[in-house]
Amino acid sequence: MKRPKTIGRVLPAPNKTRPSDVLAIPLGLGYFGYARVLNGTFLEILDLITLGTVSLSTVSECKRKFYIEFYEPYDESPWIYLGKSKFKDEQESWGPPVWFGVPFKYISEKGVQRKVSVKETHGVMKQQLVHPDGIVDRIVEEFDLDIPKKHRERLK
Repeated sequence: MKRPKTIGRVLPAPNKTRPSDVLAIPLGLGYFGYARVLNGTFLEILDLITLGTVSLSTVSECKRKFYIEFYEPYDESPWIYLGKSKFKDEQESWGPPVWFGVPFKYISEKGVQRKVSVKETHGVMKQQLVHPDGIVDRIVEEFDLDIPKKHRERLK
């Protein structure tokens, strides 16, 4: 039997995140980054790093630092569920458009895919799903944190 999500606890299994969920992501050495789950395969990484976790109300006030496409950990997750933060509107619930495909190119935007020319992919982010360990690395790099790789949070 699957366990339900509980505020302040790690996610119990894969496929538990839903759009508007807010997560604390352990980075290592006691530091946490924060993200909100968007529609599709995107996380909105928020502009906040803390030593220890903070409340949903503190995190909900933060602006987006960057987007990242993700997939959840396969087994029990180290990510901590903080609750939900509603979107202002439908537009805010989606990540940016991404392109994919070889040899034909497609752009995926708001859950809809359309065939495009190579020229139309210029300036559009290439689709790249990131492993949870890669999410930790990207947050550490984007915030220029001094957390050596050997001390970064990794899936077991």
